[in-house]
Amino acid sequence: QAFSLPYAQAVAAQLNLLGGEALDLFPYASTDTNLDQMVADTAALQPDAVLIVSSAVKTALLIQHFRLGEFEPALYATDWAFSETLLQTGGKAVEGVSLMASFDINGDSAEMKAFQEKYQARYGYSPNYAAMQTYEAVLVLAEALRQTKGTSDGLPEALGNIRDLQGLNSTISMDEFGDVVRPVYLFQVQDGKMVTVQEFNGD
Repeated sequence: QAFSLPYAQAVAAQLNLLGGEALDLFPYASTDTNLDQMVADTAALQPDAVLIVSSAVKTALLIQHFRLGEFEPALYATDWAFSETLLQTGGKAVEGVSLMASFDINGDSAEMKAFQEKYQARYGYSPNYAAMQTYEAVLVLAEALRQTKGTSDGLPEALGNIRDLQGLNSTISMDEFGDVVRPVYLFQVQDGKMVTVQEFNGD
């Protein structure tokens, strides 16, 4: 919940700010097995949409439970679930599910294509969101260490000063709060694939 609860709370706060209404949050542990009750409790609220903040496997299982009933809200997932595992585990149940991610796996940038090819050749499967995020984190660290000439002295400041570093899809910059500034992408599962629907540049 160190990741999932703040994420859900931030989305709820933003939704309320924009005039929507976040009805409730349903925290659960990875060991919880009574997903039917969680789905029933959610359905009782009759929301227009449900956001699932969980791993790919748990997200797929929850979506399957939602699809078993007559309650059919719009379903959203997070970049945590953005992987082939979601498609493989969820099957037809995850069709139509929407996700946000900071990488466009369908993008045509040379950096993205080269990374995907090398990753596939080395590991035998396509890179997921975590692999892409880790790769770019190392790029950011390497650039900061270049600025400090390989020492830890001044490293926090160097990290905060990252501007327009080329990533897999786009450039990466850090703002005054230490948050990354970059486009994000909306995907939807269509015919068993992650289809890029729209790019958001933060403006």
